[in-house]
Amino acid sequence: MTLLAGLRRRRPEAISKGPVAPMPTHLSPLTRTPVPTLHSMFIHETKESVAALAARGLTGPLVMLNLLRYRVEAEYSDSPELAPLESISGEEAYRRYVAAVLPVIAATGAEMIFMGEGGNYLIGPADEEWDEVLLVRYPDLKAFMGMVASPEYQAVAGHRTAGLADSRLLPIVEEGPALPQP
Repeated sequence: MTLLAGLRRRRPEAISKGPVAPMPTHLSPLTRTPVPTLHSMFIHETKESVAALAARGLTGPLVMLNLLRYRVEAEYSDSPELAPLESISGEEAYRRYVAAVLPVIAATGAEMIFMGEGGNYLIGPADEEWDEVLLVRYPDLKAFMGMVASPEYQAVAGHRTAGLADSRLLPIVEEGPALPQP
């Protein structure tokens, strides 16, 4: 099964039929009910975070770890041209983003290597829950930076923004096996 085929809506009950949920609310991955978000939300990079990433001088393959928390209902106010006629869940908006961005990712030589359901941490803050985890491997930092700056990416990125209540993006440098093999 391809990753794109796996982009089915696993939780149809997550689609809200009511008004837009307030920004500090997200769906609990365990109970599927709206709960308050008790910490800062992060959807976009900052100038400082981009400068810090560039200053690391990373070379070679790079894996981007994405932690994703969806909105109850997608919010398309920043990209009304992408808004569907009927309201959709944040998860569905993100699925639209992934389906549209996979060819853009592939054009850079990158690949989505993992997408899976999240939940609560085993070790970590008890109030942080993530709906989904995503790993994308890029040939190098230049490929990633070029992809996110491309007009093709920019044309569909509004689905990502509309779907996410919160996210984390951690660049990871591949170094090979962590432990010697017996």
